[in-house]
Amino acid sequence: MRTEGALTFASAPNLREEMLALINEAKPRCLLLDCSAIPFIEYTALKLLIDFEEKLGENDITLWLAALNPRALDMVKRSGLFAKLGHERMFHNTEEAVHAYSAERSYK
Repeated sequence: MRTEGALTFASAPNLREEMLALINEAKPRCLLLDCSAIPFIEYTALKLLIDFEEKLGENDITLWLAALNPRALDMVKRSGLFAKLGHERMFHNTEEAVHAYSAERSYK
């Protein structure tokens, strides 16, 4: 999934609803959020994303992030989200994430 614009207290609930709709339709094992068009993430939106990642985990869905801009990456690194995702679920770009997912699936 890809979204554009800053993640703020106003935009984050809409993003969450869009992601839930896609998840309910596609039933994925992994949700890759392409963050290349997100210039920054406001604290309230980051908190919502942290809570969303926990809910995904309860349903055996992993959240992966790709292409975080420097400002957004800094916010994520200073939050609890980075501790949960680690380097294993954060990628420089979507191609790297897809390659990692394909490699992970080939081992199972």
